[in-house]
Amino acid sequence: MSLDWKFTDDEVFKALPETDEQWNITQRLIWSTMTVDIGTIDKKNVCEWLYRAHMLDAIGMPLGRQVTDDGRTVSWVPSRSELEKHIGLRTNVHTITRAQFHKNVMKKLINIAEGSCRRAAEKELAEEAV
Repeated sequence: MSLDWKFTDDEVFKALPETDEQWNITQRLIWSTMTVDIGTIDKKNVCEWLYRAHMLDAIGMPLGRQVTDDGRTVSWVPSRSELEKHIGLRTNVHTITRAQFHKNVMKKLINIAEGSCRRAAEKELAEEAV
């Protein structure tokens, strides 16, 4: 299935600066709708966007990465200002409740933990075989 997007208010889209940096932010937000499981950005859900983005960042699953002026790579979480500039952005992503989001995050954490245990066990077996 394709990820379709549009702005519900063309004036908002036209007001965004036409720079590569701004287009990169817009693209990150479009793709991030799938990660945070919220299909729109509106005045009522900016805080929920930030909540989910920060939660994912806290567990090592940031919405993106960026290089700082001093060359370090750091996680990217949209700012309130970036989100507010994109109010009216809509995608075909189905929005889920916070409870369902929490359930999905827990599944991701379990998968990460199980993968770590499996890799550790495989490493031990490989070392014993030597």
